[in-house]
Amino acid sequence: MKNPTVASVLHILIISVLMAIGEYVFSTNDSLQLSFSSYVTTYLLVFIVLLVARFSKYKTIAVVLSSLIVLGTGINVVFNQYFGRYLMPYDIAMFFTEIEDTSKGLISGIAIFIKPLLWYLALYIYSLYIIFKMPIRLNNKVSIVNTVLSLLFIIAFFIPVFNHKKFEVSLHYSVVRNSIGVYTHYLGGLVKKNNAQGKEYPAYTLSKNNSAVNVIFIMGESANFEHMSLYGYPRDTTPYLKSLAEQHPDQFKYFHGVSRGFSTRIGVPLTLNVIQEPDNSKQLLSLKTNLFHLAKQNQYATYYLSNQKSGVLASLVNATDVDEFHDVNSKIIPQDTLTDFRLIKFLENMSTQHDFSKPFFVVLHQRNNHFAYVDNYPASYDIYKTGQSEKEKLVDTYDNSMHFQDDFIKSLIQTTEKITNKPTIIVYTSDHSELFGYDNLWGHGAPILQTAGVPIFLYALNGAEKLLQDPALSNECLLGNYELGKFVASSIGWNIHNPNEVKDYFVNISLPYDDAHGYKKFDHDIAQKAFCKK
Repeated sequence: MKNPTVASVLHILIISVLMAIGEYVFSTNDSLQLSFSSYVTTYLLVFIVLLVARFSKYKTIAVVLSSLIVLGTGINVVFNQYFGRYLMPYDIAMFFTEIEDTSKGLISGIAIFIKPLLWYLALYIYSLYIIFKMPIRLNNKVSIVNTVLSLLFIIAFFIPVFNHKKFEVSLHYSVVRNSIGVYTHYLGGLVKKNNAQGKEYPAYTLSKNNSAVNVIFIMGESANFEHMSLYGYPRDTTPYLKSLAEQHPDQFKYFHGVSRGFSTRIGVPLTLNVIQEPDNSKQLLSLKTNLFHLAKQNQYATYYLSNQKSGVLASLVNATDVDEFHDVNSKIIPQDTLTDFRLIKFLENMSTQHDFSKPFFVVLHQRNNHFAYVDNYPASYDIYKTGQSEKEKLVDTYDNSMHFQDDFIKSLIQTTEKITNKPTIIVYTSDHSELFGYDNLWGHGAPILQTAGVPIFLYALNGAEKLLQDPALSNECLLGNYELGKFVASSIGWNIHNPNEVKDYFVNISLPYDDAHGYKKFDHDIAQKAFCKK
């Protein structure tokens, strides 16, 4: 085409049409399939914004708006292809704090979203080509007007942020509109002053008791009890745990659990720092009910052994309360395997170097069940492989990881029996659950009850069985990680008295001092009805 300006207009129109086609083809939620008139209106506006930006005085403005609209929409569609939902601001924050794990997960699951990824990536490269390689002819006045209009568009995108409107994905909006909303709210959250100090609560109190048993606290990763045969799952993924429940009911108890967070970086610190209120930042930051702190106050040897990065605890543990702190990067953790078995081997090695005749408190932070699941168990556990689609294959690999988990628990119990003859409780819970198609949702992060549904079980040995009769372990099938934390505190010699305690469950989206309103409340009876189906 001889006229380069007309050519640019035509190419931007093509990009807008292809974006509309992409939304229609790759949307996995029928309720987000807009009417034809809504498509026309939405993508006519997209065309106008991209066109005005291209004809502005500065190419930087065109790049910014193309990145926000074309690339940003593509990222959101790709996210939806795997997770079954669209981005929220905390998903973006979690990406930047867990960029290595997220990148590995994306590479492993790329077959699920390769088509929209290539579609929108090609459109974005196409838009950059138009900006940098296709000439246009405009006089200075027109380019200045377009620059002003472009800046007004950007300001308009941020108006909901300026008005302190909380962002929620709307099923009545296009993916483009939801995408612009999530990115502008995330950016707005970075620059606005954080006044979320949380609510003032009456202080917790502590009292000593006579208990002083050893505790091995297993912090699982992305564990969903609905994929454990212990809880009735058709595949026999946890034969050993099932045998414990059947043959040793005096030593073994298990519950349907409710986590304290929808992600690892929230669930782990809020479980190990025993608080119930989701916005009680003062209690959290005091560390007075931190399990490491309570153990150290009662003369325990304390150990944190992780097959993940230790940054997950952030500043929510006092280093002086942990005698040995080793994460996945530690040079002295066994290197002959990268699976969670290295934690057991390290624990066994430590027993030869430390006096385990004295009380000890150990946290084992697992990697298993983390996406990509196949990366975290040996090839010998490749048991289930009947899946045809990519998502069915995900279920297979997750179930394989759960079978490996069962053997991990078996090996840990056998090792514990070797390293100590003192009363010991082995405690298991998870940071959050993992979804496999519930309401078309996958993975974790979605702030719904099912993302918080985790397994909890306890195994007592060497005379610690009497602790399983603790009233804190109710006869109901449901137990929250907060109640579990109180039980662990009691087992190491401290009763926690919380004057603010309620029966319902609070699950945090963000830490209390990040966002005083970043949580969901779930009614106890509704949660029990949802989880305790038998």
